[in-house]
Amino acid sequence: MNVITISAEAFLLDMFCKHSEHLPHSVLKHIAKVIDYGIVPERTIAEKEEIRNVVHWDKIEKMKLIRILIRCLDLDVDILDKIKPSLDKFDYKIKEMVHLLGRRPHYIQHFPIDLNKITTSEAALVLALGHDFFLDKIDFSKYNFNFKESMEIIQGYDYKREIIEQVNYKSLKGYQVSEILSKVGDRDLDILDISTLTNIDWINLLSEKPGMLKHCDYDKFMRGDIFYSIRLCCMFETPDLSYLVTDRDMNSISPFGWEKLIIEKPEIFLAHCDFNKLDENNWGSILSAHPEFFIHKNS
Repeated sequence: MNVITISAEAFLLDMFCKHSEHLPHSVLKHIAKVIDYGIVPERTIAEKEEIRNVVHWDKIEKMKLIRILIRCLDLDVDILDKIKPSLDKFDYKIKEMVHLLGRRPHYIQHFPIDLNKITTSEAALVLALGHDFFLDKIDFSKYNFNFKESMEIIQGYDYKREIIEQVNYKSLKGYQVSEILSKVGDRDLDILDISTLTNIDWINLLSEKPGMLKHCDYDKFMRGDIFYSIRLCCMFETPDLSYLVTDRDMNSISPFGWEKLIIEKPEIFLAHCDFNKLDENNWGSILSAHPEFFIHKNS
């Protein structure tokens, strides 16, 4: 491509994109016939009505059409009727339409896609959008969603029990069960397996739903890393969970663990602490919370 051609294209692009509102309609139509739509920004087409009125939609590539349609919908402008003949030239997959269907789920009716014949991954993509439009059009019983797909669908439909019951909830991992319980409390304990929760899953859940403590497996904390016992102990005034720490080998407690125990539960743990384990950073945090403990610093 020679310099003259490059310069001409750059001139046309500048006129088309930046000065379209000042050009006579006839000139704008002529530029629209010859311009390379591959270099015309999507936002320019979406935002400028005078350009949308002269665009040769059949010269715009497959995914750019979808992106322009989405931009227009975000601007409350519907151009579907204008671009439908151009869209019909292409074979779109569901994964290429996810962002469009997220905004207008019923637009799937304008594409030759049979929701009775889509794959498991495609069904998961569509259902994860969380639109009621799809609920009576996709047969959940046909699909064995994996744990990731199941959770994305559950999240899409805002943790509704009737949706949880239709996906493969038994495949969910502990952190996913914890997330669901943090949203719905003990509503679904009859179907969700809380034995899959790790100690960190319990910590995360209890930080959101302290009332779930009555369902916590303390034995799991007694077997796990002592720092999780420390965290759980420090989260609650009642019941007293200090035994989760004191009934274990306290020599395994890290300086940071002691720092947390002394700040949160000094009445119990101050007497147990080996202060020689603490460095200046630990003391800085401790004394910020309890200046009166300065007498222990050099003891």
